[in-house]
Amino acid sequence: VGFTKEWEKLDKPSKAAYETAFKEKMEAWQAEVKAFMAQDIWKEYLAEAKEFKVPVKNLLAQKSQALKQFSGSGSGMPQRPEGMPTRPPDAFKVFCTEQGSEQGATNDALLKRWQEMSLEDKAKYFTEAGKLTEQYEKEMEEFKKTEDGKNYYKDVNRVLRVRKIKTARKHLKDMPKAPPSALAAFVNRTVAELKKSQPDLKGFEAKRQAEDRWKALDTEQRVALEEEARAKYEAYQAKLEEFKKSTEYAKFTKAKLSSAPPTKPTGAPTKPLNAFQAYCKEMKGMGKSKET
Repeated sequence: VGFTKEWEKLDKPSKAAYETAFKEKMEAWQAEVKAFMAQDIWKEYLAEAKEFKVPVKNLLAQKSQALKQFSGSGSGMPQRPEGMPTRPPDAFKVFCTEQGSEQGATNDALLKRWQEMSLEDKAKYFTEAGKLTEQYEKEMEEFKKTEDGKNYYKDVNRVLRVRKIKTARKHLKDMPKAPPSALAAFVNRTVAELKKSQPDLKGFEAKRQAEDRWKALDTEQRVALEEEARAKYEAYQAKLEEFKKSTEYAKFTKAKLSSAPPTKPTGAPTKPLNAFQAYCKEMKGMGKSKET
């Protein structure tokens, strides 16, 4: 394909030059990727992708590199940062704070006093609570403009989206489950029989024996099991289609759509062309046509 034949005709020094250039570019690319993956925006994306079960295409050649950055379940609310304003007390709590210093003032006693007070007597506590609330709202507006505030509420929104999806899954409790394949059903059934007749048989040994028995089946036996499995799968598909028409599935879909998964961050370094690809690009740049 392309310039394959011409590439094969190249002498070793020429090929080595392309390979060396590729190796240098790959090392530079890997360094750039590691730096990109160390950024908060990538870590946040991985955390959200994990919660939404979105497959993450790894940036590095090592398949587990990106997945290692997953940390925490993300299901709990984020810790309040230092310096975040605290919600002030309401009028009744302002009253309790003032009156609570009296000897023997229990919660029940304070509540009774509050309920028996006239609106005129309560007015000063409502006024004080209003002033505290107004001050709190001003401080919160300032806090939301800070880096700590922005990060905190970003984390809060992520957790709430995840919780919404998890809560929505309750609507799927009646969704039919896919039946096992012919092989899986046979192996599971055979393993259960072997474990019952040979209690000391280890799990992996029972599974291996079950798989050997499957391989030993004649064509007629295997076809019969596959037909049985196919019939069950077709019945499952019919039930699933019916379930998807239900109000419960509609509720789940609505909740899922309103809690969209994270968007993959842009700006990731582009992987360099390998030696052969670089050669082909150079040949095209020189106006040479591909092999036919």
